[in-house]
Amino acid sequence: MPFHGSIVVIRRSGADGSIFPLVNETCYLGRAEGCDIRVQLPTVAKEHCRVNVNENQQVVRERERERL
Repeated sequence: MPFHGSIVVIRRSGADGSIFPLVNETCYLGRAEGCDIRVQLPTVAKEHCRVNVNENQQVVRERERERL
């Protein structure tokens, strides 16, 4: 399984929180059950954003539309 890096949650205090490894080329963040990283806050969309790792190992974040 490839490892592309990690997504680190930053706490309100500024300290590191949970760490999520990026092992797929695409990772979805949001409230929906199908998301790879679930964020249970009312201000977060069901599919809030997508993180892609491209062929040059660069990470690109894309905002998703609310999908009901």
